Amino acid sequence: MVPADKIVTCTEWDPISTVIDGVIDNNISAVVVLNEENEPSGIVTKTDLVSAYKQGIPLAQKVGVIMATNLITLPHTTNRDDAAKLFEQNLNHHAIIVDERNKFVGVISTWDIAAECAKDSRAWPWTRSADGKIHESAPVH
Repeated sequence: MVPADKIVTCTEWDPISTVIDGVIDNNISAVVVLNEENEPSGIVTKTDLVSAYKQGIPLAQKVGVIMATNLITLPHTTNRDDAAKLFEQNLNHHAIIVDERNKFVGVISTWDIAAECAKDSRAWPWTRSADGKIHESAPVH
């Protein structure tokens, strides 16, 4: 998960060009759209930007015209495998992470899951603990 304070954001009134700048300058695949309460109200992905281009939507148009509002939210306690299942079921690549008060705390993407799986694979035959450290596995009987 990427913490909320590290997420590139915009408002629905910002021009689409702002999102393009955020995606390119930060080498990311999505920008979270925040409402007046500083909570996620949408997301704009690279796919949304390409679709807007294909439709001829001007870069000066407001982000709200192209943002997806069907946000997937997950509790911060969701494990990696359950998040991956949700992405697979919804054919989605990003989810908003919320705490026990339903407050925005971050974003998880399929990239985050793939990176964690790769780290687990490199750790084998040992295991990785939640803090990312590699530990020798218990002997198998």
